[in-house]
Amino acid sequence: MSLGGSPNRRSTDVTVYEDDVEFVPNFQAKYTEFMRTVPSDWEAIFLGGQHIDPPILVAPGVLRAAGPKAIHRTHAYRVRGPYLAKLLAVWEQCSYHCDHCWGDVQAGHRVYAPAEWLVAQAAYGGVSDISGKDRGTRWWAPKRVILPSKRVILPVKKCGSCNKRRGL
Repeated sequence: MSLGGSPNRRSTDVTVYEDDVEFVPNFQAKYTEFMRTVPSDWEAIFLGGQHIDPPILVAPGVLRAAGPKAIHRTHAYRVRGPYLAKLLAVWEQCSYHCDHCWGDVQAGHRVYAPAEWLVAQAAYGGVSDISGKDRGTRWWAPKRVILPSKRVILPVKKCGSCNKRRGL
């Protein structure tokens, strides 16, 4: 099997849901609609996460990762084609948290996310293995979104670090 795929073979496509995810109500229908809308050139898709830098609105309900830090959190995502091999290589060389390593290399790649997350990082079991704290279920809305036509930065109604599920 080739992680990069080839014109004669089906490309590798991996979907990861960690054990601490919480799906939105009617997840399957919302996921199906999002996948119909997301550009077909995608290399990675975050179904849940945290926009560290403001994303770009590319279609109704679809954001593209932007900025030097892009998107963090690895509780729900898809990766395909040659980008999967690149991501694995990044993680093999990474000396800090995998979320941050991946965020640092998203620039220049086609990484998309729904404007309203489909998956949250849930609080099952209470205390986080990473932080050692009980943070509750977390939905991270972007603090700002960039409109490509005017390149205007818009504030989102709620704070991006709050636990409220918000979107465009």
